[in-house]
Amino acid sequence: MHPIIPIVFIDVIDLYANAISLGAIEAAPVQDHGFMYGRSFHDLDGHIWELGWMDMETVLIMKNS
Repeated sequence: MHPIIPIVFIDVIDLYANAISLGAIEAAPVQDHGFMYGRSFHDLDGHIWELGWMDMETVLIMKNS
């Protein structure tokens, strides 16, 4: 099982931009829902990477309302 590494919003943007600049190809359009943001790309070996960020405080507020 692979570990889940917590990342912040800016990490998603930076990691995606870095991958694209090194030859990765966008796998799907950006997913921006305000409290949740995601990007995905195909790496040079054809693997799909999905990067995501979620504001858990907003999710908890939505859940409790």
